[in-house]
Amino acid sequence: MGSITRVKKTVRTEQKIRVTALLLEATERLIARGSSFTELSVEKLSREAGIARSTYYLYFKDKGQLIQELALVIAHELLHTTQRWWDISSHVTRPQLRRAMCETLRIYRHYQAIFASLAEAASYDAEVRSAFNDLLETMARNSLQAVRDGQKRGTIHKDINEASYMALVWMTERVAYHRVRNGSDADLEQAATILADIIWRALYRPG
Repeated sequence: MGSITRVKKTVRTEQKIRVTALLLEATERLIARGSSFTELSVEKLSREAGIARSTYYLYFKDKGQLIQELALVIAHELLHTTQRWWDISSHVTRPQLRRAMCETLRIYRHYQAIFASLAEAASYDAEVRSAFNDLLETMARNSLQAVRDGQKRGTIHKDINEASYMALVWMTERVAYHRVRNGSDADLEQAATILADIIWRALYRPG
C-alpha cells in the first residue's frame, strides 16, 4: 500500500512540475506582449498555458503562490550558476568575477518577466514580499561561507558581515532590474563590469 501511495505522490509531483513549466512560459509570453502581472487573471494564465482553470487551482491557491513557485524554479538555476564561482571566490580574479556577474545577469534577463512580476507582486502581497526576501537571503547565505573562507585566507576584508553582504545582493538585484531587464547585450556587459568593480572593491583586499 505504501508503494502505491509513493507512486501517486511521484505522479502528482511530476504533474505539478509540468504545469508549473507551462505557466512559467505562459506568464513570460503574456508579459512580453505588454501585460503586467497584476492585470493577468487566473483564467487568462490558464488559457495561455493550455490547461484547465481547475488544474491551476489543483496546484496553486492564487497568483501569489504561483509567482513564488516560479521564483523557486529560477532560484535553483541561479544558485547552480553562482555556486561555480563561489567555489573559488576566496581567491577569484577580477576577470573571473566579471564573468560570473555576466552569467548571473544573463539568467536574470532570460527570466526578466518573472523577476518583474515577483517585484510587482511583492509591492502589494505580504506573502510574496516575504518569499522574495527569503529568496535573496537564501542565495546570500549560500555564499556567505565563501566570504568567511576568504576572510580566513586574508583575501576578503575582515569587516564584511551578513548585513553588508546583503546590501551587495540587493544592489545587484536593483541594477539588474533597472539596467538589464529590458537592456541590450551592451547594457548587460556594462552592468556586469560596474557590479564586478563595486563588489571587488567592497569585498577583496588589495593584492
